[in-house]
Amino acid sequence: MSRKYVGVVNALSLRKRTADFCRDRGNGVGHLWGHVQVIKAPVLLELSGPVFMSYPAINHVEVKLDQVAGGTKVTLRHRAIGLLEDAHRQNISKGWQHYLDNISKDFV
Repeated sequence: MSRKYVGVVNALSLRKRTADFCRDRGNGVGHLWGHVQVIKAPVLLELSGPVFMSYPAINHVEVKLDQVAGGTKVTLRHRAIGLLEDAHRQNISKGWQHYLDNISKDFV
């Protein structure tokens, strides 16, 4: 039997709430990137899940936003464990940079 507990336990507030990040590929096709682990708006977002890996691996992605003179500094930290393909190991930094560059176009 499955039970869902909602309430307060040792000053910890539990809520029925799901928050997932999914990549929408169109035509009803998608890919779960991860579950939101931490939100501290507007300065921190943490995801835990497969991200772009479709094999046995777990990832933790941390995105920090800091106000700096003239704009916002974005710091991305990605950690992974599991069966990581060599291609991902070698190109992950380039991939994240490409992703961030595409996002930044909306703000420049």
